[in-house]
Amino acid sequence: MSRIKYLLITLICLIVPYTIMAQERSLEIFPETLTPVQQGGVVGVPVDKIPCDHSKRPCARIKMHINRMSPEDVAKLSIKSVGGNIEIMRCMPASEGTGLIIELTAKPQTRFYLHHDNFGESNEVTLNLEGDKEYRLEAQLMQLQSIVISSNVIGADVYIDDVYRGMIDDEFTLTVNEITNGTHNVRIDTGTATVNKQIEVGSTNIHFRCNVDEAISQYVVFEVMPQNATVIIDGKERFPDEEGIVQTVLHSGTYSYTVSAQHYHTESGSFTVLDDKVVKNITLRAAHGWIQVTSSEELDGAKIYIDGTYIGEAPITSGMLTSGTHRVRIAKRLYKTLEEEITISDGELLNYAPTLIPDFANVTITVAGEAEIWVNGENKGISTWSGKLASGAYIFEACKAGHTTSRLDANITPEQRKQTFTLQAPTAIEGTLDITSSPAMATVNIDGKDIGTTPLKKRLLVGNHKITVAKNGYKSISEDIEVKQGEITSRNFTLTKDGDNSAPQSTPTTTPQNTTPRNTTPRNTTPSKKPETKSSGIRLQHGFNVGGMLYPKNVYNYDNSSYVPSYALSLNYELGMRLNPHIFVGVGVGVNYTIAPKYQGAYRYSDTSIFLHDGTTYLGYVDGEQKISSIVTNDTWGEIDNKAHPMKSPTISVPIYLNLKTYLTKGNVAPYLSLVAGYSFNKAMKEVVYSTERYHAADATDNDFVITELAIVKYGASRPMFEVSAGVSIGSKVCYNIEVGYTGIMGYSYNSATTTVRHTLNSGIVFRFGVSFN
Repeated sequence: MSRIKYLLITLICLIVPYTIMAQERSLEIFPETLTPVQQGGVVGVPVDKIPCDHSKRPCARIKMHINRMSPEDVAKLSIKSVGGNIEIMRCMPASEGTGLIIELTAKPQTRFYLHHDNFGESNEVTLNLEGDKEYRLEAQLMQLQSIVISSNVIGADVYIDDVYRGMIDDEFTLTVNEITNGTHNVRIDTGTATVNKQIEVGSTNIHFRCNVDEAISQYVVFEVMPQNATVIIDGKERFPDEEGIVQTVLHSGTYSYTVSAQHYHTESGSFTVLDDKVVKNITLRAAHGWIQVTSSEELDGAKIYIDGTYIGEAPITSGMLTSGTHRVRIAKRLYKTLEEEITISDGELLNYAPTLIPDFANVTITVAGEAEIWVNGENKGISTWSGKLASGAYIFEACKAGHTTSRLDANITPEQRKQTFTLQAPTAIEGTLDITSSPAMATVNIDGKDIGTTPLKKRLLVGNHKITVAKNGYKSISEDIEVKQGEITSRNFTLTKDGDNSAPQSTPTTTPQNTTPRNTTPRNTTPSKKPETKSSGIRLQHGFNVGGMLYPKNVYNYDNSSYVPSYALSLNYELGMRLNPHIFVGVGVGVNYTIAPKYQGAYRYSDTSIFLHDGTTYLGYVDGEQKISSIVTNDTWGEIDNKAHPMKSPTISVPIYLNLKTYLTKGNVAPYLSLVAGYSFNKAMKEVVYSTERYHAADATDNDFVITELAIVKYGASRPMFEVSAGVSIGSKVCYNIEVGYTGIMGYSYNSATTTVRHTLNSGIVFRFGVSFN
């Protein structure tokens, strides 16, 4: 049995190299380039009539252009049909260039290839051809050689077919890559000497010697400053080293040179090579300078632009600028922009200290009372503000909670350096509070101050007020009452004696006033302190939310070794208590439905593995298909990713959680922060089974060395979850909520091969909107 196995291995090792060699092609046809001829708007109409084949079937003409092949080699090409029932009527080179004209039977599936005695056979192509039509097709000689040119002069320039390919190195050789087989012309130039030679490149003919006539040669050294200058000698660029030195060998003769660099004056001249070494020390004259914007109270912090390019803020020294005229622009807040031209001289630093023209005024705004001052929608302070304002139109406003806003339109000009404005005090927006009690003569306390006794009618600023009614021997009553503009808000408080267990009561009534308040139009811009519209007591709050979630890296795709996103729709209900206007604590329950791709596109190979060797290399196969792309030598290790089951993502999860919200402001529009922690009950994921096959090339005879490792990964069916989000609530009794946040689900994975547990975090973005009821 072992002898049969050895013979099988030997047979395969002998066949495989020849098979690989047979697959290498020197001539490639590109079927995708097949294009019909177009003349006069008609596609596929040939210049002359195409004759039919011997069976009177229509033929097509193909004019094939073959790159990298000489006309002589094109003439040696022949065409071979595949599959029969196709006649080759003509195969001949074009009269000019490297073209091949083919006429053959036209069929929807026309198969053929080319043959050349030296280059072998091309790839087989299948073309869809129509009769009496002419086509264009591209092909290319793929066989390229690396040749070696030897000469007797170091630094000589080598040209092949009039294309520069490099210089002869210190070893008196030059290797040139990507040369096609055939005849080429080699030209070697060195100083005033030139030699031309025709060479014939073949698969074995790759080394050629081309000596130039003996001539006097000598070293030429250029030392230039700046060190990155460009040196050109007789039209050929020479590259300085890190110290700015160019050295070469030239034959006797006279040469011209040019040394140039950016921001320097160019220097040109000539030199003669005789018996001694030529040394040229060239320092280019500066054709540049600098500008320095000095420090001053006006200039400090100004933005500096030169020729439209921003270079920084003053004080500053620019980088190198070419000598000549430049455009400078200086821009600073509260000053007019300055633009002017400056002149930079060779090697000089220009100290530049222009004067900026002020474009502002020192403004003072006052208002009577404790009102806020707003300038173009920006809060500047209370009662009095002084500062600088740039020229232009402004709106000054005085704002106060529960008051109408006073406004003043102003135009600031820099000509009047000091300007003062006085705003009218905001007028109060009031309503009437009418309080009665049973029994009467009870003390009334409004917002912490005793006002009088019942019955009592009092004008108050609109908004919420805390009212307390008390009398000796009776239980006191406290209530938040909202006073509205132009209305009389009435309350009748029924007090109970201290020993009475019945609860005190209040009866509300609201009637409009007959009088019209003065200046009741509120200001367009909301004051910084708005009237309170929500109660500060404890109350029930519940609501519904719908939204979506995006997990950017939820599912791993084995097809392209990358993570793909997961999407989910969510619906939840929350129930809790509003402890005060700023705090809500509640519990919630929801349903999330995942709409991401369910499978990862993973795959699985079978367990069968066969390893064969030919005495020096090893080839790995799985199910008869080669899976090891690289050849491994003796005593090396490698591995093949072999198996993976698909993993199914969860489709439905039910989170139960605790929610803590903090409302940042009170009122009908209240932004809030939300912190959620809970547990998500998920539909369980399937297992992930993954294995790795490892091979070891121990020696030239051992071929039984396959080790299979198995790892099983399981994800928990239920996992802790958390969420941090921000949103805004709009409304009073019925609130509409919009929020966006960051959500995550914590889990774990278990590897059975290594018995290790790894914690995981699946996180993403959540967006939802909903409605809550107070």
